[in-house]
Amino acid sequence: FDLYNYTHSLLAAGLVYLILWKICKPLFVPSLAWILHIVMDIFTHGHGRFQTPFLYPLSLYAFDGINWWQHPWVVAAYWGALPLLWAVIYFQRRRSI
Repeated sequence: FDLYNYTHSLLAAGLVYLILWKICKPLFVPSLAWILHIVMDIFTHGHGRFQTPFLYPLSLYAFDGINWWQHPWVVAAYWGALPLLWAVIYFQRRRSI
């Protein structure tokens, strides 16, 4: 689970994010998906094996979130928010043309 802890650490993701910003700016915005994934995991993984220690390796502290597999409304809200977000982006880009 060390690999899980490193890949779900905001510290590790932030470090990679800064490196990408310096050496490959086109990957700067797409790499935000990794950080968003970690933030989502913090709040949607409750106590147990996959609880997210987001400050790893400095700390093993993990927030006791809602287990998404026990509360399907979390997944429904996520999938419902995505098309809404895409529509907002689409219409904002069309308005700026």
